[in-house]
Amino acid sequence: MVRDRIGNSLKKAKRINLSRGNVRFRDAVDDPHDSTDLYRVKLGSRSRLKVRISLQQRTGNADVEIYALKNKKRSVFRQIGRRAFDDLKRRDVWSHLERVGRSRRKGRRNEKLNVTLDSGLYFIRVFPKSGETRYTLKAVAKPAQLPPPVSQPRSPSQPPTVVSPSISPPPPPLPRSVKPLIQLSSPNGGESFTTGESIAITWTDTLTAPVQIDLF
Repeated sequence: MVRDRIGNSLKKAKRINLSRGNVRFRDAVDDPHDSTDLYRVKLGSRSRLKVRISLQQRTGNADVEIYALKNKKRSVFRQIGRRAFDDLKRRDVWSHLERVGRSRRKGRRNEKLNVTLDSGLYFIRVFPKSGETRYTLKAVAKPAQLPPPVSQPRSPSQPPTVVSPSISPPPPPLPRSVKPLIQLSSPNGGESFTTGESIAITWTDTLTAPVQIDLF
């Protein structure tokens, strides 16, 4: 029988701090005496979590899963936090927890998980296939970039919008200057007049001011 050094319930889960880099733990799981080890991980930001399980013996096989809380921590802990994970019914697990990663490779092959997770609280579960299994757990979390925004597709029938530069209309042409002109209509030459005779003088002009005519 293996001495239980890692908790097997959510409240007693072993807390691991990944903010300082890689972590490593050595322990064992034994079916049915100690059939689950739970590790508690808190991510402060969106991260890529890598977990590796390697065996320390020639026999045995251990699998690994990662769970997230579906509800608030206080509510989940009040409902199932004190109970051993293996004593929970399936409906209890799926009502309060969401599995976000799993590795179940056959034989003595190492288990590997590489998942991108949002900030929050997560639980790593290590459990045996059969019999006593001694293992080494390695974990690391690195910041993950946000996915690029998805552009809205354009309808094939909709032509692309082309923005033409604004063109101001040309200014109106400046008016041409008109030279002042006076054209005499009558008398227009060849007439004879006597002293004191009154005659009518007519003309056309392009002037806008009064006209003064001096006779010599």
